[in-house]
Amino acid sequence: FVIARCKGTYRFDVLSCVEDFGHIIDVENVFSCSYDKDMNAQKIAQKFTAYQSPINRVKNSEFIEAVEELVRIHDNEPELFEKESSDLVEMVSNATHDSRKIYLESIVKNLRSMKNHKFEDIIAELFEKNGYKLTANNWYDRQGGDVDLIFESFSVNSLMHNVYQICDVEMPHIYVQAKKKTGMDTGDEIGVEQLIKMEEKISEKNAILMVINLTDKFSNAAQEKAKERDIILIDGMTFASLLVRYGIEVI
Repeated sequence: FVIARCKGTYRFDVLSCVEDFGHIIDVENVFSCSYDKDMNAQKIAQKFTAYQSPINRVKNSEFIEAVEELVRIHDNEPELFEKESSDLVEMVSNATHDSRKIYLESIVKNLRSMKNHKFEDIIAELFEKNGYKLTANNWYDRQGGDVDLIFESFSVNSLMHNVYQICDVEMPHIYVQAKKKTGMDTGDEIGVEQLIKMEEKISEKNAILMVINLTDKFSNAAQEKAKERDIILIDGMTFASLLVRYGIEVI
């Protein structure tokens, strides 16, 4: 288990570094301790079953005294404790990896079962919730080129959005191709090619091209072609994690 000294009060917030959210308390002087290090460690471990909520207020004097004694020992002789990772974000990430993966996979499964227009609505909701205006959809050239959704590339309340408006300059847009493929999509190059064919018809400079495909992983061919044209690829699990991070429910 890990012992750390609190630097501030509790809050519920977003951890941008791991694209997740939860209970947060900033800490310092972190060190790890094995369950059977000494009697103090064993006293603490025995009480864990009584403190299974994410956040607890401990009043048991024996527990408190055991923690304080381990802190005192560590302050005086830190070399007595194992040199384990003290990165709490990494520890939490490792501990919750499997359950988080199952949760994201369930979201991807639900997305794949949706009709195409509903899936596109979810994408639009993600962008619009973050201030990006949807300007058009279903733009195609009848020659293989296709774009499903088009957004302004700067959120409405951002400085750059205002700059483009004030200076009366055409704003670049985000062009999204949406695919609901399952597993490994052997034809995932098609989505990339559809955007490439439409690129020459885009009038503004610095347009952002993006493929959102619910596939498990993009093929090497799709990745190489996308890299050549600076096209962003977002697979199913990545898209699901974005929905979780920004509070978009998938029912």
